[in-house]
Formats: sequence, C-alpha cells, structure tokens
Amino acid sequence: MIIGINNYVLYGQRLTIWFTCQDLNQMNYSDSERIWTPVEHWQEVVARCKFDDDRLKEATTLGRVFRLEGSWVKAIEYSDIEIDGTDIEVSFYVKPVFPISRKEARAKLFDERRKKLRIELV
Repeated sequence: MIIGINNYVLYGQRLTIWFTCQDLNQMNYSDSERIWTPVEHWQEVVARCKFDDDRLKEATTLGRVFRLEGSWVKAIEYSDIEIDGTDIEVSFYVKPVFPISRKEARAKLFDERRKKLRIELV
C-alpha cells in the first residue's frame, strides 16, 4: 500500500514518482502511535558533490527517503548550502520514518477503495 508520495519528476513525456509504501502482509512491524517526530530526533546530514554532478540533486531532494546508519530517514528541510570552488555542500535535516500501524493501514486501504467505488456508508 502506498503511504505517501515523496517526489516526482516530469521530463518530456516521462513521469517518475518516488513513494513510500508498506507491505500489509508483513507482520514484523510494531504497532506504534508515532505519528510525528519531535525536532530533537532530527539529524543534520551533509552531501558534497561537484556542481554538475547529477547525484547532488538526487541526494538532496526534500521528501526523499533513504537509509542512514541502518535506519530509514526522510529529508525534511535544508539548513545550509556552501560553495567551495566547483564543489557544492548541501546540509539538510532528516527525521526517522516509522511504519504505520496495521489497523491504520487497513483503514486507509478501505477508505481509498471506498472512494474509488464511491460507496456511501449508511
């Protein structure tokens, strides 16, 4: 099930979408009520590349989800950009990504199916 859309790129007639998904058949998720992440848990990450390196934009796109030190994190906001000759150093904050509870995931899935079928509950 798709939980959220992180980013998209439209290039010519090609649309690429990055999204966060969760397998509802997996049972190893803990049912936690961690809906938001306090600012104290944010980390600052630094990416440094040449100015014309395509990886720089990919690595520093806000909303991107990636593994950092064994945990999944999501890029939240930029904190600093420095230019040193032909190098660009981008600093940004990331927050941990937690799976949603199975109950909430199933409720979202049912709600989306109901919307598609235009079913009204009486």
